[in-house]
Amino acid sequence: MSWSTKRQLLIIFILISFFGGSVGIYYYFFLKTPISCSDGKKNQGELDIDCGGPCSEICESEILPLSVEWVRPFKLLNGKYDVAAMVVNRNTTFGIPSFNYKFSVFDDKNVNVTDKNGSVFINPNEKVLLFISGLDSGQRSVSKAFLEYNKDKKEEGWLRVGDISDKPRLSVENEKVVEGNTPRLYADIINSSPYDLRNIEVSAIVYDEQDNAMAVSRTMIDFLIKDSREQVVFTWPSPFNFKWKRIDILPRIDYVTKNN
Repeated sequence: MSWSTKRQLLIIFILISFFGGSVGIYYYFFLKTPISCSDGKKNQGELDIDCGGPCSEICESEILPLSVEWVRPFKLLNGKYDVAAMVVNRNTTFGIPSFNYKFSVFDDKNVNVTDKNGSVFINPNEKVLLFISGLDSGQRSVSKAFLEYNKDKKEEGWLRVGDISDKPRLSVENEKVVEGNTPRLYADIINSSPYDLRNIEVSAIVYDEQDNAMAVSRTMIDFLIKDSREQVVFTWPSPFNFKWKRIDILPRIDYVTKNN
């Protein structure tokens, strides 16, 4: 092959490379749809289309459903009841800032007494007492309650909680039950967080010897300084008609909303 032929082939190769590169660059920047979390494709380490992995959108497959341990009414006085349910969120990094639910309450003849709506935050990896206090049943005796909520994972409004390592650290000590005509439950709530806390919700459940929930109550702590404690008191208007075996006190504060 002569020197002139080689030179011609080199020039042709350079021209093809130049035009090919130009076409590739034009396609990449002007014609090709950029990879994103809204391109309708599973193309960047996502768990599903446009969700999971690098995308903030949560895939339904990532979320474990809420579990309901029990739902029941609690008689306070004639015609007055509390209604409660214990719900467990087993997801370690997902929570719900506003979980909407409804209690349907029925009398001993299986006739609906009333429906009551409520809303509560649910943090990752926690037990939550859904609670409505002082329900008026008139002269009717309430015998059972049902819990309803939207089980559609998208409609429930799940959020991925950013940094759960810095979540508030709350603990309970010195629980004491004093029985009588108006039973009382005392406990110390301790803030071991490196910062002050506001609006701490504290729920209490009293269980009998068969481990059935027999009494519930709730109170609030408006403000608790870091590395300090405050005593809370739960009261009931009539004596316990059961032998209690254990108590469960659940202090909690909303860190779903604050981490999003």
